[in-house]
Amino acid sequence: MDKLQVADIISALKRIEAVTPGAASRAPRSALSGTANFLEQYSALTVEALEGQLQLSKPKKSPKKPATPLREQLVRKYADQLSSAGTDLPVFEEVIARLSADKTARAQEVKAIAKEYGASFTSTGRTDGINAIRQKFDERWKLANRSVLKAS
Repeated sequence: MDKLQVADIISALKRIEAVTPGAASRAPRSALSGTANFLEQYSALTVEALEGQLQLSKPKKSPKKPATPLREQLVRKYADQLSSAGTDLPVFEEVIARLSADKTARAQEVKAIAKEYGASFTSTGRTDGINAIRQKFDERWKLANRSVLKAS
């Protein structure tokens, strides 16, 4: 069996374009014409050869940048400080202020700190992690001060 030539496909596309009727078919005719025009530069090739050539010219995906490792020492430091703060609001606020200002604490580390503290959230941003930690502190504070809150 003969190999299919790109020139034969171009010819078939042009014939189909010519018999496509009406103004409503402008887009399909344009697509057929555009495809035929694109293939003109490969008219001497077989479809198989064209396939191989297009595969070779396909841009390569750049390799993913390796994830930077989590700095466990930083995570542990802030998680311990938050736990030590307990329900003491001024101490908690001081720790959160340091964490917020610490630009070396990346989003993945803030997420790990939040997880260690018992906060859960689905986002990956630093601010969302800090907000989740605040929310968890509020829950703990309300639980610890529930008797005071009931009396008022």
